[in-house]
This record gives sequence, C-alpha cells and structure tokens, in this order.
Amino acid sequence: MAAFDMNGRRSNASPRLEGGTTVVCGQIQKTTGKEERATSSVSVPAPGDQAPPGADGPLRSAGLAAQALVLAGDLIVLSLASAALVGPKVAWSIIAPPAPAGAGAGEAAAVAAAAMAGLYAFKLLGLYRLERLDRFADQIVALLLGSGVAAVLLLAVDRWLARSGGWPGDRVAVWFVMVALGTLLVRRMWAQEIAGWRRAGRFARRVAVVGTGEAGGGVLDRLAARGPAAIQIVGVFADGTGTPPAAVRGQPVLGSLDELPRHLREHSVDDVIVALPWASGPDLRAAIEAACRLPVDVWLLPDPRDVPFGAVATLRFAGLPMLHVARRPLVGWNAAAKRAEDLLLAGGLLLLTAPLMALIALAIVLTDRGPVFFKQERFGFKNRIIRVWKFRTMYADRSDPSGGLRTVRDDPRVTPLGRWLRRFSLDELPQLFNVLRGEMSVVGPRAHAVAMRVGHVPYDQLIAEYAARHRVLPGMTGWAQVNGLRGEIDTPEKARRRVEYDLAYIDNWSMLLDLNIIARTAMIIFKDENAY
Repeated sequence: MAAFDMNGRRSNASPRLEGGTTVVCGQIQKTTGKEERATSSVSVPAPGDQAPPGADGPLRSAGLAAQALVLAGDLIVLSLASAALVGPKVAWSIIAPPAPAGAGAGEAAAVAAAAMAGLYAFKLLGLYRLERLDRFADQIVALLLGSGVAAVLLLAVDRWLARSGGWPGDRVAVWFVMVALGTLLVRRMWAQEIAGWRRAGRFARRVAVVGTGEAGGGVLDRLAARGPAAIQIVGVFADGTGTPPAAVRGQPVLGSLDELPRHLREHSVDDVIVALPWASGPDLRAAIEAACRLPVDVWLLPDPRDVPFGAVATLRFAGLPMLHVARRPLVGWNAAAKRAEDLLLAGGLLLLTAPLMALIALAIVLTDRGPVFFKQERFGFKNRIIRVWKFRTMYADRSDPSGGLRTVRDDPRVTPLGRWLRRFSLDELPQLFNVLRGEMSVVGPRAHAVAMRVGHVPYDQLIAEYAARHRVLPGMTGWAQVNGLRGEIDTPEKARRRVEYDLAYIDNWSMLLDLNIIARTAMIIFKDENAY
C-alpha cells in the first residue's frame, strides 16, 4: 500500500524497474530523466528477500486455530516438565523448612524463563508457521534444537538466581527429555489432524484474477494446478476493452473492473492477481487502485515483453514470479491481538464509565426532549455501512443523521449540554458498544458519515486514496486525532492530511502504537480546542 512515515509524510522513494518504469500502488509510470512524483509508493523487496508472513498460506480462522492448538500443546508440555522440575524443591521447602538453598522464587523464575525461551526458540525456528504444522518430519530436528536451547538457558538462569547449589545437570537433562518427547508426541498428534484440515481446503487461499487475456489464462492454469486444497479461484475480472468472455480456462468471468470492489467487499478474498499487459495503461492502474483500497494482498504479474524478470526483485506466488504490490493489514496473530485489545479496553471502559453514562443519559432526558442516543450511518471495514452510536448532542429537530452538514464552532444546532459533552468527547462513549460488536476498534481511522463532504465535494471523490483507510476497522480515536487533526474539515488540504495520517497508522500498526495513541488521547482530551 502507500508508503508513509509516522509523521504522515509520503516517502519519496518509488521502486524502479529497468528501463525507467516506476511501480506504485495505483500507478505504473514510464519516466524519463525528469523525476515524476508518484501518487503513492510501494516497497518492493530487495533481491534475496523472503516471502512475507502469510504469503504462502492464509491465517484466517482455521489457520489461527491450528497455530493456537499447537502453541497450547507446547505450553502444556513445558509447564508440566517445569512443574516436575520445581515441584520437589518447593514441596520440600513447605514440609521441612528451612528450604534447600535456592528453593522458591529463584526456581520459579528460572523455569518460567526456560519455558518462555522454549516457546521463543520454537517460533524462531519456524515451528508455528502454518505450512509446517502438518509436516511432522520437518519439525523433529527443530524441536530437539529448541528444547536444547531452553535447557541450556534453564541451567544458566538457575546458576545465576540460585547462588549455590541449584539443580544438578541430570535433572535438567530429564527436563530436556520430557520437553522434547512431549512436544514430539503432541505435534505428531496435531500434524495428522491439521493435515486433514488442509486436505479439506480449510487453509486454501481464495484468489481473484484480473485479466482475461493470455497472461490471465496462464495464471489460472498455474493456480488450478495447485489444487483446491491450496488455492480456490473465486473468479476472473475483465479489463475495460471489448466484450468479456463468459469464462476463461473454465473459470467464470464475474464482471468488469468496475465490479471488482463490490465483489471484494461482499465476499471473502485473500489475494488479487493483476495479470494485464503493462502497456494497457489506464486499465492496469484502475485494477491496482481498486484492489489496493481493500484488505487483500495485491500481486502484479510482470510483463516479460516490457520488463525482463531478472530486472526486478520478485516474490513467488503459485510458482510464478510476481510483484507484491500491497499487503493485507492486520492478519493472523496481529488481527487476533488487535481484537483482544479492543475487547479488553472496551469492556473495561464500559465498566468504569457505566455510572457516568447513566448520568449523561439522565441529563439529556431532563434538559431536552428527544431520544438519548443519536445513530448515524458511517463507513466501516471494507467500505461497508455501519450504524454508529453516540449520545445526542443536538436538538432533536436539528440533527443531521446523514452527516452531510459539517459541525462548526458554536454550531447553533448543539445543545448546551451537548456542547459540554462534545468538548470532552463524552458523547462518543456509546461507541464502546460498536467496538464490542466488532464494527469498530478503540484505535483506528475515524469513522466518517456516508454523506460527509469537504466543501461541496464528497470526501471519496476529493481524495483518490480515501477508500484505502477502510482496510481496517474504524476507531474511536486515531493517529490523526492525536496529531492535532481533529475538528472541522473545511479545506482539501486538511482532508488530505487526515487521510495520510490514517494510512500511516495502517502501514505502521503495532500494539505499542495503539497504546501510544490511547495514552496521548487521554492527555489531550481535556485541552483539545478542536473538539466542538
């Protein structure tokens, strides 16, 4: 997707192919000696780079379940082996004090460190990669090596914490054997189960292909050769030239490029492969732009007539060299962590603010006739329409459910109580229910009303990259808001800056960034003069 730094500034670097061709998300340009500024740049891996995580296996619900089951099995084995190691000393310290030297907290810390080291060693050795979980033979050496690393660390930490004495080497050797054999047995059992899941197609990537010509047909042949257990072809989309055929290589043509975004919003698709001649110009740009604005991996098939394969670093998808133009944000464990964060934060905040919310509701009832809550349709994940809840802050007969009218400073539609609620963002507390329902996140790009305009121009028509901010759930607060971009959007420049900050957040997401935004939101909420 677009490359931005964390100040919301576009990166000036665009990957360049031999012959002056620049690859950008949504634009492929032929450049001369004079530099041309791209709409948004994309990072192309350098030679020797590996495929990104998830490039050869989706981490949707089935993938996460398989990884979680194996991880839980490893954790249980490590915990049981550690309990067997610590148990005798701790029990002896309780039955016949004084305890042997080093008993107690030191032992607990040592085995906890060893268990965590074991899990981390397994992760570094690739033992939780989805494509390896059903290949038991490929795991044996790595499991023995990871168990050995954990055992060595256990001895080192024990000697450091236990001061004198500590565990004899033979006991640690027993611990190593228990961990190695236990993880081998557990993974042997899960490998058979997960292999059945794979044969049933539960890990298959769902792929859409853009292009009905020779290149598109070749891609479809390679995808079909992988079998439905690995790749499921959802269909083909035609470029804008001529009447599209009903099918290509036996795969249905679902429509033109104009119908691609709607299909991606309404159906589960993991990857979009753009297989159009690079000379097609506008059609190629349109295909990449449409796909880049939705949460899918976007792959571009290099055209050997224009670009020699050796002239550009590529990744391989289904055995074909391709450019990875855009990556799906927040997948796999990152998505699970983000959802867990939302549930914990929203649930905790609801418990803490429930009395305050009850008082606000009562105050609205007592000070103004009309409903307590205000509901508005806004853009959500994948551009889908969601209904966002807020405390009503405007007079009931002056509210604008469409969001087409901007709220300005000293807006006469806002009630006195509503002005105070908006000043401290208390009107947005009901959005915690949207978070719990999975429609919003605590942190993310702000949800905009469907009729929102900048001047007289709809937001999505003013800024080409606007839809790309909907590749993740909208948030109650965001990176743009804590950087002073809050309040009325009355100029195109303000609108562009907000979108740039939103895309910077998506491209640089981490748990620490979310916590940073939450902390900064708490600090500025009482002094933000742009909240009105």
